[in-house]
Amino acid sequence: MNMNMTAPVGVRSAASALRGHRPDRLEIHNIEVDEVVAAQHLCGTVHLASGRVCLLPERHRGGCQFTARPAR
Repeated sequence: MNMNMTAPVGVRSAASALRGHRPDRLEIHNIEVDEVVAAQHLCGTVHLASGRVCLLPERHRGGCQFTARPAR
């Protein structure tokens, strides 16, 4: 019985596929991110209690600054 637990050559785990191997922003698939705002290269994190959204640049430093959602 082979106890080797490694994946076959050429097969990546789901976690590996999520870490830097895709060009799109994975966080826009989170329900706490406004996809329309995030598609404009802005943070897009949504404050769930108020519905306000962060319009700072994507991957900004520091905390979010929540403002009213832009009109669609």
